[in-house]
Amino acid sequence: MTSLTPPLPTRPPLLPREPPLGGINDPKAKLYPFKYKTASQPLAIDTNQLIPVDTSVYFATGNLYNAITRAREPGTRLRRPYQMVTTYEYQVLTTK
Repeated sequence: MTSLTPPLPTRPPLLPREPPLGGINDPKAKLYPFKYKTASQPLAIDTNQLIPVDTSVYFATGNLYNAITRAREPGTRLRRPYQMVTTYEYQVLTTK
């Protein structure tokens, strides 16, 4: 008998960004309230580094390519191949 359920898509691994240091049982740890946040970000394939995104451009226009290009040095163009990856971080909650 075959299943009519389609296979689940494979999911790329999540890349951590600045995980908290220390734990609740460590008396020297300085832990603050945080939320778990994921984001889709461009990653340079050749250097395996995240590429910055100018969020003001992205939120205003919705054009990711321009937002990536604008975040780089003025006058430079995005020449390296990149892929979109999912990152996660523990974003600190502030009261200010």
